[in-house]
Amino acid sequence: MSNRRPSKKHLKEAPSVADMLTSQRPTPRGVPAATSPTGPEQPNPPKSKDPPMEASSTAILHSLAEVKGYLAGEIKRTAAEVKAEIAARGARTAIIEQRMETVVTAHNSASALTNTLLHKITDLELELEDVSNRSRRNNMRIRGLPESLYQDIAPATLLRRREWKPVTDLLHARFAWGYPFKILVFNGPKPAILQPSSDIVAFLKGLDIDVPEDFPLPATAPASLPMIPADSNAM
Repeated sequence: MSNRRPSKKHLKEAPSVADMLTSQRPTPRGVPAATSPTGPEQPNPPKSKDPPMEASSTAILHSLAEVKGYLAGEIKRTAAEVKAEIAARGARTAIIEQRMETVVTAHNSASALTNTLLHKITDLELELEDVSNRSRRNNMRIRGLPESLYQDIAPATLLRRREWKPVTDLLHARFAWGYPFKILVFNGPKPAILQPSSDIVAFLKGLDIDVPEDFPLPATAPASLPMIPADSNAM
């Protein structure tokens, strides 16, 4: 057996007992393994530099002031546009009202004139019919000729009497035809007179005569044209 001592080279390479115990010790869960002391060092992450609180508040206030100024300008511009549009519409409305007043005045004048002419035409027709009836009262009659050729009543009067027959059928009292065209009802000391311009239903009710709902009213005077109120609030 040889008694040579190991060389220094061999002694440096042999692991120590402490190294062996450290290498065999288990690494706890969740704890990263230790890096080799000879490995490269990881650089530390740069620290974030937060701006000062006063600078942030100043920037926010400046932004709010800009927004406030913008909104104020937009509101002012919109209000000016709306005001101008309202003024323009008001001017157009005033023009329309003036023209409507002119139209209403012209319509009422035309209606009044037309109604006057209608009444005059009706009166002229009745007077012409009366003249025709008066001229027929002295007609000569020739024996042997039909009596219908020499009627004492104008055709217009006969037609009007046929139209008014439903009214005379309701008259139980004594009545007579008058000239120009009218109906004389003898129901008291003074005869009641029914003319084409009279209210037939009111006249019959005044005589205590019941008027049926389906009573056929004869043709009376032409209806008057309506008038338009001059006050715009009444339209």
